[in-house]
Amino acid sequence: MSGTTDDRWDTDLSSGEVKRLDPAGKHSRTATSFRRKVELLEQYGRFGVALEHIDAIPTDRAKLRRWHDPGSKLWQWSDPVIDLPGGRNGNLVTRFYEALKTIRKRRGDTRVEIAVELEAQKQIIANLERQNFSLLDRIAQLELRVGTQPIVTR
Repeated sequence: MSGTTDDRWDTDLSSGEVKRLDPAGKHSRTATSFRRKVELLEQYGRFGVALEHIDAIPTDRAKLRRWHDPGSKLWQWSDPVIDLPGGRNGNLVTRFYEALKTIRKRRGDTRVEIAVELEAQKQIIANLERQNFSLLDRIAQLELRVGTQPIVTR
């Protein structure tokens, strides 16, 4: 592409400047950036991740879209259809998730899995708390009906 077309799209642009790009430039910007991001993540999986880049690794599609690194010519996009699994770029989405798995295995990183597991456990705890409150309320209602006083332990 370089040299044969206007490649001003491949620079750090504001969102207003991106909107003023011609359709081919917008497409090239997004497609090239998506491919670069996935290829960089694949490299991280093969060779490891430098400590200064660990926190920049996107862990989901929204973070992948927002990943912006002018030094590596990684540009952000806002349209979630671009990185939709099973969509036009489904192969890149698949490669993205595979690269993340490889990076986690290489680093022995279970932070993401732990975060997901903790979130599920928080939901279970919240549901159990709701059930406990409901049961306590039902007990109190029954005690009122039969005229007994709640048992209080000290």
